[in-house]
Amino acid sequence: MAFRGKISDQQWYNYGMSYLSFGRKHDAIDCFYLVTKTTTNVLLSIDACYKMGCIFFDLERYNAIKCSDNVIEIYERINDFDANGNIKINFVNAWFIKGLSLSCLEKYTEAIKCFDKAIASDSNFTDAWHYKGIAIGYLGEDKEAIKFFDEVIKLDPNFPADAWILRR
Repeated sequence: MAFRGKISDQQWYNYGMSYLSFGRKHDAIDCFYLVTKTTTNVLLSIDACYKMGCIFFDLERYNAIKCSDNVIEIYERINDFDANGNIKINFVNAWFIKGLSLSCLEKYTEAIKCFDKAIASDSNFTDAWHYKGIAIGYLGEDKEAIKFFDEVIKLDPNFPADAWILRR
């Protein structure tokens, strides 16, 4: 990447989004990383960090856990306030991505805790219910896992077929 002149944090973020839309994930990570290191805009930093976590997860590089932790840490510091100081911010996806990453590392107990936090933030988050059921199944608790697949089906009867298959 070669750019001339001063580039704002928002422009770096926009470049990252453009690179991401063209499938240039490594370039997108570079742009988002610059945003997290230079911006004073907390919300922009959180979003850039979250995007990096998603890309790392997609690339099967489990640095997604660190990115998710950064998002969660920032979220916890500002958990009751947005940029205007009056709206609660919810980063349910950061907990979900961290849970997926931990599952991929076969750290199912830790992953379940992340899925629980995602579900606590959004009780209709079917993917969190689904992957929690899968993690519980990997721990050998099949009957317990079925309860979570039942919840997925109750929330969304059109959920992809694996919830129905895993339910059996």
